[in-house]
Amino acid sequence: MFYLNFYVLTDVQNGGKVYHICRKNDHFRRENSITMTNKPILALVVSSSGTLQNGLLALITTIPSISAVLVAEDVKSTLRMVENHQPALVILDISAPDMQDVIKQIKELYPHIHLIVLADDIAQGKEAEELEVDNVLIKGFSAYKLVAIVENLIDRREEPPPVQVNPE
Repeated sequence: MFYLNFYVLTDVQNGGKVYHICRKNDHFRRENSITMTNKPILALVVSSSGTLQNGLLALITTIPSISAVLVAEDVKSTLRMVENHQPALVILDISAPDMQDVIKQIKELYPHIHLIVLADDIAQGKEAEELEVDNVLIKGFSAYKLVAIVENLIDRREEPPPVQVNPE
C-alpha cells in the first residue's frame, strides 16, 4: 500500500490546474521507474469538471510513472497547457465543444504527444479514429483497461524533439 499526497497549483496563466503527485516511497519509485528515466512524465486530462474529470484524475494519479497531472476544461486552456508543458500524454473527452480541432492541432504541432480519446458512442469513436489518435475508449470502459493503455503508451513514448533556436 502506498499513500498519495497532491500539491495543487492553479495555473492561472494557462487556465487550468496542475496536480503534482508525491508518493510516500518517492525515492524508491524513481530508482525503479518503469520508464527508466528521471524526467517527469506529465499527463493532461481534458474534460469538463465533474465525475468523469474527478475519476480520471484519481485513476491517473495512481500510475507510478506519472509525476504530475494537468487539468484543462476548454479549448483555450488545453492548447496553452500543451504548448507550455508538452505533456507526454493527453486524455481528452471528445464530446466537449471543438475538441476535434484541438486533436488536429496537437497531432500536427506535437506528434510525439500520445492522445487517448474518450467517446460517448461508437460513431464518435470512429470519428476520433479518423484523426489518427493513439487510442479511443468508449465511455463505460474499465479502469484497468485505461491504466494498461496509459502504461503501454508511456513505455513506448518518444522524447520530444529538441527546441531549435535560430541564431540571429
